[in-house]
Amino acid sequence: MADITRCTAGKNNVGKWHIAGDEPAMSGLGILQNMRYTRELSNQAIHFDRAAMHIRDRGGRSWTTNVLGAYLTPAGIPKNPGG
Repeated sequence: MADITRCTAGKNNVGKWHIAGDEPAMSGLGILQNMRYTRELSNQAIHFDRAAMHIRDRGGRSWTTNVLGAYLTPAGIPKNPGG
């Protein structure tokens, strides 16, 4: 299960975003590298909310993620983000 407190955001070559939470077998960064989401990377191992803010601050409007039950647009970013 993906860790919501240890995420990394990245963009692929067609402009789509993904937030990858660390999994037991692989880090979020490793997941992004395997999926070729290696552009405009956020810091590693940050809270999901911070990764979402990274995307929002770069004009992103949506993303995919491996974090189950997480929000998928900037509208979901809480007023008091975690992490």
